[in-house]
Amino acid sequence: MIYLAYQAQSDLLSPIQGMARLALAALRLPIPGLAQSFLARDLAATYEMIGDAGLTHTRPSFNIYKVKVGDRELDMREEAVSVIPFGTL
Repeated sequence: MIYLAYQAQSDLLSPIQGMARLALAALRLPIPGLAQSFLARDLAATYEMIGDAGLTHTRPSFNIYKVKVGDRELDMREEAVSVIPFGTL
């Protein structure tokens, strides 16, 4: 059930994301005065967010190896507490 919802969302958003990427590319064309326009910058940011939105299947590393607690520095390690098909805690 969850996979079907994920796939439906992905299928519905795919054409919208494609159009947003095309619009972003058009806004980045070297047209005098357009790049400095407040409206163009806002639209570009919106299109970039829409084009990049979505779920990933891999989690990037946070690269946190040490933390400071009070005046001590402690080593850190990742440990999976709960592993389910759509996430790991």
